[in-house]
Parts: sequence; structure tokens; C-alpha cells
Amino acid sequence: MTSGRLLGLSEVGEAAVAAQFLLLQHSGNRTLQADMARQMQELVEKGDFPKDAFATFIDRQLVYDGKPQRFGTQANESFELYPIEDESNVDKRRESMGLPPVAQLRAKLQQVKSAVASGRGLGE
Repeated sequence: MTSGRLLGLSEVGEAAVAAQFLLLQHSGNRTLQADMARQMQELVEKGDFPKDAFATFIDRQLVYDGKPQRFGTQANESFELYPIEDESNVDKRRESMGLPPVAQLRAKLQQVKSAVASGRGLGE
């Protein structure tokens, strides 16, 4: 990000794009996030920003606004997904963003939930 402009993969590479994403995702500045979401979408359409990161970013914004998420990427502290709009078609939307089916994510969340509840790590 320079001068209010999001930089794409072709300009700065994967590591810098990932850093921009994390800063924006956790910034808390809703005005900045809304502006960057528009820029992010343009970059995604050009193939210059990771689709999965964009999906995650959009879902986070929707959840913050109290709306159903579009791609099913956001879970609560109980490892349950927040509501998803038109859930019967979520896997089509997820596939378009390079994400696995929502059932796989739910299985992974259940695995994490069980590991946390038992006090053991995921690799144990």
C-alpha cells in the first residue's frame, strides 16, 4: 500500500501482498478497508491478488457488519462458521476463489475444536 493504493503481485510479490492483506484485515479502519476492498477486487479480476485472500477479507467485513458471509471463511470462538448467505451455493463461490468445499473447512474446525477441548495440540 502506498498513497492509498493497494499493490498487486506483479508489483511487489507474494510476501508483500500477504503483509498488506494482514495489515488491512486487522486494521480496524473500516473506511480504509472499504476502499481497499474495491481495489482488491480490481486486482483479483486482473489476476494480480490472491482470490482466497480476497474472499477471506470480504467475509470478515460482512461479519463485522452483522451480515451473512459470502464464502464461509469466518468462524467464531466456538469454531462454528458464522452464517453464510445462500449456503446451498457456497461451494460454487468457494471454488471460484480457490477454496475447498465448506464441509472440509467444517471438518478442520471440528478437529481444532476437539484438540483445544482436550488440551492437546493438532499434531498430537
